[in-house]
Amino acid sequence: MASSDHIYKVDDYSKNIQRRCSEILDLPPSCIEFVPREKSSTTDPTDSDNYFIVGTYHLQASASIEPIEVPTDEDNDDDEEPSSLPKPQERNGSLNLFNLRENKLTLVERIPYPAGILDFHFIPHRQIFAVASSTGCISFYRTTSSPAGEKDLGKTIKHMTTHQIFPPDILVLSLTWVPTTKESQIPMLVTTINTGEVHLIKFSNWEFEGYEILNDEMPIYRHDAEAWIAAVCPSLKHVYTGGDDIQLQIMEANLKEINEDPAVEAEFTSSVKVRGHDAGITAILPLPFLENRMFLTGSYDDTIRLYTISPGRPARLLYDFKLGGGVWRLKFLEEHSLAKEAEGALKWRILASCMHAGAKILELDFDGDQSWKITEVGYVKEHKSMNYASDVQPLMPSCGNDGQLDSVKERLVVSTSFYDKLLVVWTYDPQFSI
Repeated sequence: MASSDHIYKVDDYSKNIQRRCSEILDLPPSCIEFVPREKSSTTDPTDSDNYFIVGTYHLQASASIEPIEVPTDEDNDDDEEPSSLPKPQERNGSLNLFNLRENKLTLVERIPYPAGILDFHFIPHRQIFAVASSTGCISFYRTTSSPAGEKDLGKTIKHMTTHQIFPPDILVLSLTWVPTTKESQIPMLVTTINTGEVHLIKFSNWEFEGYEILNDEMPIYRHDAEAWIAAVCPSLKHVYTGGDDIQLQIMEANLKEINEDPAVEAEFTSSVKVRGHDAGITAILPLPFLENRMFLTGSYDDTIRLYTISPGRPARLLYDFKLGGGVWRLKFLEEHSLAKEAEGALKWRILASCMHAGAKILELDFDGDQSWKITEVGYVKEHKSMNYASDVQPLMPSCGNDGQLDSVKERLVVSTSFYDKLLVVWTYDPQFSI
């Protein structure tokens, strides 16, 4: 990793965004996430949310053509030259733990990974995360603090276990933790792979030593092309999946019952196709309603869309908004509405990773009169080579449920671009206009 003297223009940033610092990474960044604070801990001497991890993905140079012996019939000429086949492509990656203090980035630890990393996510409010790889493996890690009293107090990454869940030629494209209803429950994972399959995986204990692919090891859905993304609705009654086949599928599932009773078998009773996209679906973000089925989608067609769906009816498009770049990932800046729900109004802010259009801050508003709107309120255009990975620093627990206070709070964001390996730290101030 090298310090960045990356040249940028002032108008690469909206007026309400302040660039803080940047770095050039060793390998292309594919995913990023801040280390969460433990929900049960009110004090954390290492300030966990000052740490974040970057996963990288490197496709090594194209394999050369080398002779490979291929069996032939005995009647063939013994002098026949062996057939030439390309070597399979090789990938590698890394996990990079950063600390951020006073606009200064420090690479605390870099762990090489023997495959490309396509996705990783922490369990909400826990310092355990799962890694999706380019070789069919899923790995589990935890971040830990140095023992109290040691001079160098800080975070480090510890490997827990790795499972070869799919064949080595399979790319695990994304993974999603299924929310639990009790803190003691071990969360399940929904995974998507490059053959189009979507799987639900259950684990034996908190060390993730054993696993079971539910639904009799069959996919819960199979897209006709890459399955890019999956999400779970807050009620635990539905799984959403999106693929390169321009299909978005909603399946009814008994996830809550599976979590609460190990004897319950997974059931996927019906599914609904959501139409309206013009290219592959790459992002799905359910709104935090327990009853209403509403969700945002991102697509290669440069558009973010808001849908609602009711039992027995097709999904209805409520709003769409062009962002000027493929919408690879979407994430809420806050876990709750910033407007007063009692008055009927709703508001969320969203961080969008928009591939060749950079990172954007969006506002999703509901005026209480059946009218929804999406507005761009901030942008970072410095990323010129595919913004796949961005994340926002979590709010302090004391601010976690005060929408009025959070609506004016400055937020810290890290965004990246893939081919130039650029990482940029910036702050967004909602009190100023774009």
